[in-house]
Amino acid sequence: MDWVQRDISSYTVMVGGRRLGNKDQKWRYAVELFGDKDGKLPVGRAFFYEAAVPDDDNIHENIIYMYQPASVFPAVMDILRNERPLYLRYHRPGRHATLSTAAEIIGEGEM
Repeated sequence: MDWVQRDISSYTVMVGGRRLGNKDQKWRYAVELFGDKDGKLPVGRAFFYEAAVPDDDNIHENIIYMYQPASVFPAVMDILRNERPLYLRYHRPGRHATLSTAAEIIGEGEM
């Protein structure tokens, strides 16, 4: 199976920064994504960087990890706050993760 998909029901946001492993990259924002409304079933983590962004999204112990530039953080937060249903998807051969909605009717709720 090329794609792994997780439903997203809730999330938490962190602002700060810490080193990722032994690397010098520090994230500015992080979002933990959960498959349940109680925040007890983690399905993904998204990290947002001001400087160099790691280029290898991955999946480890059933949790999808996504790395993005900090400039897209406001757009991600807008999607998390305003769209339903939401999915975190991981493409194994391409080693990249995406945050996506289900198909929507054109113009739905937009004016």
